[in-house]
Amino acid sequence: MADKRLLWDDSGKYTEASEHLPSCVPESFPFSFLNDKNNIARAILFKNYHIFMHCHDYYELNFITEGRGVHFFGDNKFNVEKGCFFIVPPNVRHGYVYDEGITVFHIVIDRAFLKQLGIQFANIKEYAFIFNYDVKLKKDYNFQYMLKFEGEGYNKLLDLFNTVYSIAPIDAKNSPCDGIDTQLIRGCIVQIVALTCRHYINQINAISDKSQNNIVIGAIDYITNHLSESILTEHVAKKVGCSIASLNRYFRSTLDTTPQKFIVMQKIDKAKELLLDTDLSVTEISIETGFFDCSHFIKHFKNLVGTTPLNYRAMARSGEDYHGTTSKNE
Repeated sequence: MADKRLLWDDSGKYTEASEHLPSCVPESFPFSFLNDKNNIARAILFKNYHIFMHCHDYYELNFITEGRGVHFFGDNKFNVEKGCFFIVPPNVRHGYVYDEGITVFHIVIDRAFLKQLGIQFANIKEYAFIFNYDVKLKKDYNFQYMLKFEGEGYNKLLDLFNTVYSIAPIDAKNSPCDGIDTQLIRGCIVQIVALTCRHYINQINAISDKSQNNIVIGAIDYITNHLSESILTEHVAKKVGCSIASLNRYFRSTLDTTPQKFIVMQKIDKAKELLLDTDLSVTEISIETGFFDCSHFIKHFKNLVGTTPLNYRAMARSGEDYHGTTSKNE
C-alpha cells in the first residue's frame, strides 16, 4: 500500500500533500455538491485517489467497483474491495487510501430527501438499521457488517449508480446540472435503498444467528420510530417478544452496547438533526426527543456530544466544523 496516512489537524487543514486530493474536492468542508434546491442527488466517480479526511452535511453512498483499499471512519478503518457498499451519514469524518488501484462510485444525497424516503420505507425494518443507525457504532464491527455485492446483485447496483451518474454527474468544477430528471433519480435511489435492504438481511442472516438478528433489527426499528416517547428496555423487549436479559445480551453481542444506551444515543442524534434543521428551542427539542425534562436532555447531550445543544447549533450554523461524536461507552 502507498505509504500515506489520512490526517486532520486542529485547524481543519489537510496535513498531507494536496496532489493526492481529487481536483473537485477543496481543502475545507462542509462543501455541498448539491448546489441547487432541485438537486436531490448527484454522482461522482473517483479512480486511484487517496481521499483525505473530511466531512460534509449530506449523505454519501459508496460503491467500490474495482480494486481495493482502506476506508477510514474517524480513527477506525475497514478493508474494502470490489463489490463493497457502505453509507456515510452527514458530519462523520471519513476518507480512504487505495492499494491495488480503486474505483469508487459516490452518490451524494440531500438530507431532507433521504428523510422523506425514510417515511416511505418506514415499514422496512432493515432501512432503519442501515440508514438511521449511528454509523459510529459500526467502527468496531467485523468486516462482515459491510455489504458485499457479487454477481447479479453487483450488476444491478452498478447499473443504478451508472444511471444516476449519467443524469447528474459531478465534474471537476462542480458545475451545476440543469434540467435534471428528478423523478428518474428518485426512482434510482428508491431502488438502491430497496436492493441494499434486501441484500443486507440476506447477508447478515447467512453469517450469524438469524433469530437474534431479527430481534435486534426489530428493536432498532421500534426505537427509531418512537424517539419522541419515553422508551425503556422493558418496552422494547416486550415489543420484540424476548426477555430483557436476552435483549441486553443480543445488543451487546451485535452492537457492543446496551439497549438503553442505544436509545439515548438515537435520541441525541435526532436532537442534533432538529438543532440543525429547525428553529425549535432546546426545551421543545427535549420534548420532541422524549426526555423527562430539559435539564436531563442537556446533561445527556453534553455527555455524548461534548458541548451543549445551543453551542452545537451555533457552531454548526456559523460554518465551524464540529467533530463531536457520540460514544457507545458513555
